[in-house]
Amino acid sequence: LPFTDRLDLELTWYDIEVDGAIQALDAQTQLDRCAATNDQAFCAGISRNSTGSIDGFNNTLRNLGTVNTSGYDLTVNWLAPRQAWGQLGLNWLTTMVSDYKAVSRATGLPEPRGVGVEVADSGIPEYKSTLRLNWQDREYSASYALRYVSKLVEECGDVAAYASCGNPDAGTNTLDATIYHDLRLGWTPEKYAGLSLNVGVNNVLGEDPPICVSCSLNGYDASNYDLPGRFGYMELLWRY
Repeated sequence: LPFTDRLDLELTWYDIEVDGAIQALDAQTQLDRCAATNDQAFCAGISRNSTGSIDGFNNTLRNLGTVNTSGYDLTVNWLAPRQAWGQLGLNWLTTMVSDYKAVSRATGLPEPRGVGVEVADSGIPEYKSTLRLNWQDREYSASYALRYVSKLVEECGDVAAYASCGNPDAGTNTLDATIYHDLRLGWTPEKYAGLSLNVGVNNVLGEDPPICVSCSLNGYDASNYDLPGRFGYMELLWRY
């Protein structure tokens, strides 16, 4: 077609069930269930010192039970016709998780993780998407990327009365949707085959991760969000 040299579209639907999923029991969930039920299935794995303070959890890897998840992955790759000033390309990757459920084999209880829920220093966003625009002209290249993470909701717990809890009446806090912007420049000299130099900046606008009141370290979820602030890098590659 006049507007494209190549156009690839791919839509994938997945529905996965894992029986006997191996993972460690979340310590906070184990403690909450022990306090609520006094069930030794949860309490026996919690050790205390002589003063009664918790000093350890026996939550090693084990067959926890069944995990069911489903969703969609969308991929779009587009390459424009080459022009005198170079060639443009676009890559768009999006994943949508429509369902996630894990059930403990020992108790038959559902684990607290779910779509759009932040728990135990991690969350499963409903949407994650990366849109990347590329330009290349012989020795030089550039790319701009936009990364999107949809919102998550967490329980405020003991900090429900503090300003950091976004919705104290409901006892929940919302980690707002986050967008990151990345830039990258490259040089691949034709004179030196296999040599390339790249420089770039991730999170150009310095977007901070949303505050997570339930996270145990640093006040944010490091599994879904970048470190606070910009990140610059330079790389020199030589392939032979």
